[in-house]
Amino acid sequence: MTRRPLLALLCLLLCACTALRELVSPAWRELRSGELAILTQGPVEPAEELLRRLRWLGAIAAEVSGLPAPPPRALNVVLFESHDEYVRYSPRPRFAGTHARLGSGSVALVDGSGPWSATARIALHEYTHYFLAQHGTFPAWYEEGLADYLATLRIEDGWIELGQTDPLRMNLLRGRGWMPLLALVSAGKNSPEYEGPSLLGRFHDTAWSLFHYLRLGRPQGRQALTSYLASVRAGKPSAPALEEATGTELLVLQQELARYVARSPLPRERLETRRFRIARPEVVTRLIDASEAAVLRSNLDALRTAQRGGR
Repeated sequence: MTRRPLLALLCLLLCACTALRELVSPAWRELRSGELAILTQGPVEPAEELLRRLRWLGAIAAEVSGLPAPPPRALNVVLFESHDEYVRYSPRPRFAGTHARLGSGSVALVDGSGPWSATARIALHEYTHYFLAQHGTFPAWYEEGLADYLATLRIEDGWIELGQTDPLRMNLLRGRGWMPLLALVSAGKNSPEYEGPSLLGRFHDTAWSLFHYLRLGRPQGRQALTSYLASVRAGKPSAPALEEATGTELLVLQQELARYVARSPLPRERLETRRFRIARPEVVTRLIDASEAAVLRSNLDALRTAQRGGR
């Protein structure tokens, strides 16, 4: 057999294998509540519970950030059961989740191949990006710090709890796994401090710890956060804006942060659920047929191509 027919045969076999894999893959289901929808090939029950938590998170994000609840904008959260399929479609496969505008709404892609608790945290994190995107742009560290803070959301026995710590993260931070605050607060989403594979975890860990400290640990820290965001959004550079808002040089603030993280345990935030008037959402579940699934894959392919530069 000559080389050209052999290559053509291999291409046909590859296409056939891809088509067969898509035919035998589990069916997609859509769970919808108003403007929010979860698309999943996994079990319905945990996805339905996640959808309810996302509905709560909109009001909680407004409370914590001090931003008003934005008008509803469609969000589809796509949970991939397969890590390989997530990598195939995600514009930024180094991240376990990503959020982007898609048409008149938004989409969040989530690597759901790990434990369900991790999948839920990723989805809550990406919802925060969706929430903030409706209010404009924010410093990268603030977005990631707030998103990781809200991703710990628990609702139980009439209480909302935020700010739980991750043991691995705390061990890394206590082992001096810091990013200097000047580099952290000055970084944008295209900066090597944010994008670089070797610094990715350090950026998120330090962003979370700084937000946690200002939110729960530092006297007048919440007022400082509000003042800082107002200054940055008015055009002031991030580093001097944070120094002015806290009344502290960044080197001194980092020393404070190190002492805070060394404490055990760190404080948590508790809010009564009755403060929020969130009705139990009605969730409508339906199967997505083959033609809709094909459109979904086509849209995700287009998203991956078009959104490589934006989270």
